[in-house]
Amino acid sequence: MVTQTKRRIFEIRPHVIHHFMDKQQFISAIGGMQESLRRFLLVLTHGDEELANDLAQEAILKAYLHCATFEQKSALQTWVFRIAYNEYLNEQNKYWNTHRVAVENYESVDTEVASEQTDSAFRYEPLYQAIDKLPKQEKVVVILYYLEEKSIREISRITEITESNIAVMLFRARKKLKAMLS
Repeated sequence: MVTQTKRRIFEIRPHVIHHFMDKQQFISAIGGMQESLRRFLLVLTHGDEELANDLAQEAILKAYLHCATFEQKSALQTWVFRIAYNEYLNEQNKYWNTHRVAVENYESVDTEVASEQTDSAFRYEPLYQAIDKLPKQEKVVVILYYLEEKSIREISRITEITESNIAVMLFRARKKLKAMLS
């Protein structure tokens, strides 16, 4: 009996994986998340709108090309954000490899210079400047949790950081932000 059940599950899975979402369903679903995705990337790229848009387009294109393999283990938006976050990390790696600049130097970029590139909604906001000063992983977690309203579980899937570590990062980031803003 157990063998028959295992065999049935095995036989069904390949068929199901390829039919979770077709391209038309993907196009309808992606429309509502584009602004949120671009906003997330805009903060990660220190307000570089052109780079944020390029990364968003690349992530959406990759998701579109692979939407038939989306297994719905998480929400579509979580999956697309994970792809976008990977694109951001890949872009950073390409930049560091071609310019041979230490990551520490990049993270200490003056927020005044970075804020010149941001749109008017971010330029004068002390909160965004404080968030920008956080360590990279804490910044990503804060952006996803507070600005994009993602759950800790979704953030874990996007960043591949454990849920308990995300909770700790949020706690530490809140303390740092409170100190910076007071």
